[in-house]
Amino acid sequence: MKHKRVFFTFIYFAFSLIASTANSQSYQDIEKLPFSEIAKYADYDKTPNILNSVEIVSRLRSLLEDDYQDFAANFKDWSIPVVLGSRGVFFDGWASNDFENPRASAFLIYPDGQLYAAYTQKNSNIIKYYTNENKGYIERIHPAFKAWQLRFEGQFLFFDRDEQELSWTDRYSLDGSQQSMLTAALTSEQQAQLRKVAESLWGLVTTANWEMDERLGRVISEATDEILKCSTAYSLVPKPAGFAPGVYYIVSNAEPIASYFLGLKSAPQPQYRFCINATALKHRSAATMAGLVI
Repeated sequence: MKHKRVFFTFIYFAFSLIASTANSQSYQDIEKLPFSEIAKYADYDKTPNILNSVEIVSRLRSLLEDDYQDFAANFKDWSIPVVLGSRGVFFDGWASNDFENPRASAFLIYPDGQLYAAYTQKNSNIIKYYTNENKGYIERIHPAFKAWQLRFEGQFLFFDRDEQELSWTDRYSLDGSQQSMLTAALTSEQQAQLRKVAESLWGLVTTANWEMDERLGRVISEATDEILKCSTAYSLVPKPAGFAPGVYYIVSNAEPIASYFLGLKSAPQPQYRFCINATALKHRSAATMAGLVI
C-alpha cells in the first residue's frame, strides 16, 4: 500500500512538472517582435496602417481566431496610441461615438511577444478579452484595458474566449521596468490648474482619481494645440493668448483655456462641439493612462 502511494505521488508530480513546463514553454515560444515594427505605428498618421501589417495581423488573427473580423471591424476611428513601459504600445479605436452602446476594440503588443486584445459589440455590456499569457493568469486583466473600459457608460463585464466571466483583480501589477517614469512633480497650485483643464476636457467624474503630473500635462498640451487649430475660425468666447507646447503654458493659462473649452462644448453650433469632443476622444486613452499612471 505504501509503494502504491509513493508511485501515485510520483505520477502526480511528474504530470504537474510536464504541465508547468508546457505552459512555460508555450510562453517562451512566443516569437519576439522588433520594437521598431511596433513603434512606427505609434505615429498617429500611420496608426491605421497597422491593420495592414502582415506580421501584426497574423498574430492578432492567431489570438482571436474566429472573432478577428468582429474585432477589426470596430477600427473606424483611432485614438492616439499610448507607449507604455517596457515599450509596449496600446492601440484602440471605435466604430461609433456612442459609448453607452459602443462598438470598440483595443490591443496591446510588447516586443517580447506578449499580446492582449479586447472588443465590444453594439447593444452588449460584454468585453471579450484575449491574451497569449499563460491560461492560469487570464483573470489578471491588464491595467491598460481596465483604464480603456472606464470610457464606456454603464457596467461592462470582461469575458474570455470560452464565455467565462473574468473578475477584475488588483493582483496584476506592473513591475518597475514597466511603470511609467514620472517627470519632475508639479507644485500643488500647478496641479490644481492642470486639473481645471483636464476636467473641462474629460469631465469631473472621469478625472477625479487622476494624478496631475507632467506626463498628463503633455497629453493635455497636445490636445489643446489641436483644439485651438481646429477652432481657429470660431468666435464664441475669447481664445487663450498664444500657445506654447508643454505643461507650463497650460497651468499658466488654465482659466482661459478651461473657459474656452467649456464654451465650445456648450455652443449651439455642432462644428464647435465636434472640434473639442472629437479631439478629447482621440486623446482620452493617453490621458487616462497618464492620469492613472499606467
